[in-house]
Amino acid sequence: MKTLPLALILFTSFVAPAFAADGDDIRKATECRPAKDIIKLFSKFDKLKPGQRDTVDAIFDTKFIVENGPFPDRLYYSHDGIEMPFTISPDGAVPDFAKITKQPQDGDLCIDDPTREGLHREEDGLEFSVDFDVKFKNMSGAHSLAELKDGAKDGKSFYKKLMPGPMKLMVPTLTYVSVTYDDISTAPDIQALKDGAPVEGLIIEPFGTTSVISLKHLEEIGAEGLKITGGAYMMEPSPSIEKMKSMGFTEDSEDAAEK
Repeated sequence: MKTLPLALILFTSFVAPAFAADGDDIRKATECRPAKDIIKLFSKFDKLKPGQRDTVDAIFDTKFIVENGPFPDRLYYSHDGIEMPFTISPDGAVPDFAKITKQPQDGDLCIDDPTREGLHREEDGLEFSVDFDVKFKNMSGAHSLAELKDGAKDGKSFYKKLMPGPMKLMVPTLTYVSVTYDDISTAPDIQALKDGAPVEGLIIEPFGTTSVISLKHLEEIGAEGLKITGGAYMMEPSPSIEKMKSMGFTEDSEDAAEK
């Protein structure tokens, strides 16, 4: 997860020993676990209305994290003897993992990993990570204030879908946007615009490698939108820096998330 939002981190991402099984501490060459929970996680947004996904959408980042040794040979979904393989990229990413949402929940998620056979799980150096971001779909560099407001409103709907029952009340109001360049060494080049011309007085709050901008502040200075240049970037709806800090996020954690 590159920015925010997200001291909802307990609900928006997990990193766990790969395919751990209760009461079984020694790794096997092939291991499987019920796929139900992860299919349910990936399917939580299916009931959102199209109008709630037109400006922002959920992006899942699924990957293996290896401390030592190679990545597993194979990752696949298995159901009634039929296997559906996933791609494991050279960096451990699993770019096509979202297709698991189309599969029956009573199947299994399996890995073939003979290199770690016989190792204790706490020493195998392998983790399976699922990370989640709500990102603006438009990455053109030109963003109207109406688009930013719509994305902030709809972004909250995504996070509420992840929270059980009364805990939905814990989801903060998203009244800011955060901009993070793909190349974290890039100096932010962000302008407020009105009638296509720059508006003076834009306040950009740094938080680690992320630039945070208040939507209310954009209105106060009379801006009609933002222009973002300087390189490829990701933009997310977010709460204020103060709220992020109160939820446990620090600038150091933001920097670490980028590396």
